[in-house]
Amino acid sequence: QVETFGSSGINAEYREKCDTLKQFLENDRKVLRFYCVWDHSREMFGDVRELILHYFLADDTMEIREVIKANSGRDAAPKFLHRSKVPKEVGALHKPGEITERTVLNVFGPMGHGGRYILDSLKTGAVAKQFYTDADLTIGAKVNVWGREVTICDMDEFTAHHFKCKFNVDVPAPIVYKMSEEMKQEREIPPYNGWGSEEDSKANCLKLIAQAPKRDFIKFMKKDRQGLESHVLRYLARMDTNRPIDIDRTFIISFFLSDGTISVFEPEKRNSGIVHGKFIERSRLNKKDGGYYEAEDLFVGAVVNFRSHQFIITDADEYAKTYAENHKFPEADFERIMEVVASTVSDEKMSEEFTDLTEVGIEPFMEFLEMTCQEKLSQHAIMVIARVYGVPLHPKITYDLVLRLSKEQLSKVDFDRYDELLLALTQALEDVDNGLLEPSEVYRVCIATKLPLKTDLLTSLIQQCPKTEGRVDCQKLVASLKSKEGTEENVDFIPTSKFAKPDKTASGWFGVTEGAHKGPVHAIRINEFKEDLVKIRHEISLRKP
Repeated sequence: QVETFGSSGINAEYREKCDTLKQFLENDRKVLRFYCVWDHSREMFGDVRELILHYFLADDTMEIREVIKANSGRDAAPKFLHRSKVPKEVGALHKPGEITERTVLNVFGPMGHGGRYILDSLKTGAVAKQFYTDADLTIGAKVNVWGREVTICDMDEFTAHHFKCKFNVDVPAPIVYKMSEEMKQEREIPPYNGWGSEEDSKANCLKLIAQAPKRDFIKFMKKDRQGLESHVLRYLARMDTNRPIDIDRTFIISFFLSDGTISVFEPEKRNSGIVHGKFIERSRLNKKDGGYYEAEDLFVGAVVNFRSHQFIITDADEYAKTYAENHKFPEADFERIMEVVASTVSDEKMSEEFTDLTEVGIEPFMEFLEMTCQEKLSQHAIMVIARVYGVPLHPKITYDLVLRLSKEQLSKVDFDRYDELLLALTQALEDVDNGLLEPSEVYRVCIATKLPLKTDLLTSLIQQCPKTEGRVDCQKLVASLKSKEGTEENVDFIPTSKFAKPDKTASGWFGVTEGAHKGPVHAIRINEFKEDLVKIRHEISLRKP
């Protein structure tokens, strides 16, 4: 076979059998798509990588593209394998020109135009190579892509139709190669080591460049302090321990609604040998079973564990109780509590325990509910019932009590300007002989002379002091304030009085004495309680089908 360089008219009988024009015209723009996986997780730093293999029927070539997920840390390379024929067996690299489509045996004449060369039609010196074709590609097949074992897991609808028509075979079921949500391994976050806040430590594990944790700004604006609304729930607690040194220790637990943080403070206790002050810094605290402590988890009688310290909540301030009842916390929801009592306590038990009584003492009533309901009601829930049906204890405010409180307050500030007060009151008298002055004028003069008494306490003092014909004897009033009698006696704090405020250094500064059942309620209106139970039982019976 002799051919001329540059000649276009070559006889068909001498042409080498390598015509691909028909294949190109019939299969142009026909591409088979396969979804593959390359698993090299056994190698160091290896993992499972998803690939898409395109097989071009026009020239039996293939290309591979990698599916790069967001935030995978890999460079978005355009192609994993450029379009080319892929050999089935990969050997050593050949020299340039060693593998060609045509083999030249000899050359006659000068190179270029008019030269002659002889082609080896038998290709005796050619290197035989087998390449992958569409017949070799199916689901489950392993393709050797230059030393990388790629497994075909699935194909698209056009590819499945091509195999059905050309080879008359059914397509196998696809291989599951994508991990489902259940199969995905959750990221393990190391336990909190106590340094800084837990949210800040967790942010270091989630991102390469750590960022400060984001706060719920809307919740902060709604639940931050607004005037008299502190949005801070305070509870009194003690340690759940048998150690003699820790049994008598008391703690104040504060829950901040603005961000869900908790702080624990230990008040000062003289001669205890324990340093008072901040016990646990304000932060979000974890539960043992996961999650953070919320406002609903704190109630009277609850046992909480804060950083391996176990506390028993024994009391709460009035704001915390009212807030829990208004927002219907589980342990302060009055309707739920009454339904539990109605389904547990029968009329016979109530009649046996409380017969022909309109009022019952608070302690027998709470002991009865604790024994009857047992673990169904917490101490906080029983306290809610007592707050609804309780008879408040109104202490009798007398002149001696108000006078003692006033003298105690004046002695704390070392007030000694009694002569100036008497002179100002005398100048305001219309009739100096009788020394009587209207209560409103007495109040005005005391305010003008800056008598260091609170407004409510001064008002109660003027209202309770003895009067003659509805007027105050100025000399007797100043003399009673100046007298030293009764100032050495301690005056107990009365929570329900309108003119006194608690001492925050005292143990019962919440406004109620320690223990929910020993508060300002001294009795229960048992008849109303029984009537409401009957109504609730009737409502429950109507709900049942």
